[in-house]
Amino acid sequence: MVYFKVVKKDLTSVGLLGAFAIRYKIGRWVYPKEQLSTHPRKGGGLWVVKTPSDAQRIKKYLKRKHQIDARIFVCLIGEVLYETSYRVKTSKVMLTEEILDKKGGMPWEDQMSFARMRLNTTSSSKSPTIPSTPARQ
Repeated sequence: MVYFKVVKKDLTSVGLLGAFAIRYKIGRWVYPKEQLSTHPRKGGGLWVVKTPSDAQRIKKYLKRKHQIDARIFVCLIGEVLYETSYRVKTSKVMLTEEILDKKGGMPWEDQMSFARMRLNTTSSSKSPTIPSTPARQ
């Protein structure tokens, strides 16, 4: 499954619920500063969302209500600690690829098509396949 993380422009956590500020790095695992917890509000864990539309909604909310400019990344996650209909609390997060909006680069819909194509998911099989690489000579 593909997950999405919304962070500030400088790659720090948004921190609206009073959590410790965390600096993210693209391509590196990031862990919470608190002890992990399966509780929805208490203890450590990092939150991600399940769909690009939820990520866009959070980004727009941050700009409108808190004047925070945000970025959206496709991410990998660790163990699921807690889950709602649209969010997942996890033990670790790795940002892999930024999703740009229409003003900043490739249109959102094209990026999602491109991301799906890169996963090589076929309609007959829901699990991604790993493309073969040519042998080195």
